[in-house]
Amino acid sequence: MNNEKGFITLTLLMVVAVISIVAVYLLGSLELNSIVNNAAEDSLQAYYSAESKLYLLINMDEYYYNQLLPRIKRYIKYGRITPDYDNKIILDEKDLIEDDKYNIVNLNFLIDENNRRVLEVKIDSSRRIISKQLIAELYLINEIFELGMPVVSHDTLTQDQRFEFDNYMEYLEREIYTAELDEGITGVYGSDYDEIDIVGEGNSLRVDYYRSGLSNPIKEEIIINNKIFLLGKNNKNCDIKVNFVSGFDRISLEGILYVEGGLYIYDDFNFKGIIIVNGELNIYPGANVNINGILLTRESIEQLGDDVDPVINYDFLEVKKYGACLPKFIDIRVKKIISN
Repeated sequence: MNNEKGFITLTLLMVVAVISIVAVYLLGSLELNSIVNNAAEDSLQAYYSAESKLYLLINMDEYYYNQLLPRIKRYIKYGRITPDYDNKIILDEKDLIEDDKYNIVNLNFLIDENNRRVLEVKIDSSRRIISKQLIAELYLINEIFELGMPVVSHDTLTQDQRFEFDNYMEYLEREIYTAELDEGITGVYGSDYDEIDIVGEGNSLRVDYYRSGLSNPIKEEIIINNKIFLLGKNNKNCDIKVNFVSGFDRISLEGILYVEGGLYIYDDFNFKGIIIVNGELNIYPGANVNINGILLTRESIEQLGDDVDPVINYDFLEVKKYGACLPKFIDIRVKKIISN
């Protein structure tokens, strides 16, 4: 009898011990799972916090227009942001997600393997004891201007590129303006007129503005420098016609020419910068035309004819001087995002 009681007691103790071990194991597992789950949640929150800072940088006016965009413009134009700016942008703590103690975004401008300008953004973030670093690479410039092509038209593009090109040309029709020009660039506004003659006169240009039905210009303007932003938009009455006539001297210009109707070059013509013909391009036989920069045209360059042979060279140095004056020349798109 005593032996049976001893056996029962021993068995009971063993059962209790096993139950205790299992209970301790289960409690430990639950605690470990809780720690792992909390760590995973904190890691995810830290990533979202870093991602939100990237969103602020690109989409919030306070950071984009006041801090990021001026740095991008300076880098594109001069190849550096110093001495005007440093490579850090400080975010206001009120814009951070709760528990995130990092408010500095680090910038690094570089050129990638495809010769495209890229902004590398390094963003640190935290959630309780978990820290994350997000590294984003952003394309800065509309791909159309970094293809390395002297002439961008349907003939020179792939099917996908044509879609982007057409969208951009249509966007320019709606959005192009000359409100913000760099110092030294003269705006020539032709949207209220039917025809413009730009005539070379020694070291200056004479711009004659016409309306249909009138043989004499209704306005005349003298431009003494050779840097211009010509905005030739069609009006409700007709498509605009822009004529370059050198007279006795070759016309030499820099800047941006944007024409929606017809661009006509009658005589010798040198140009550095960006020409966008959202209409018809005509170069008359015998005209010696040299363009360094880029030409965007909806028409095939071949339609100019066999007796017209303009010399057009892609030159990014000339493109970047004036590109920031165009809407969506700076066109930020994500190349890749890495999280550590």
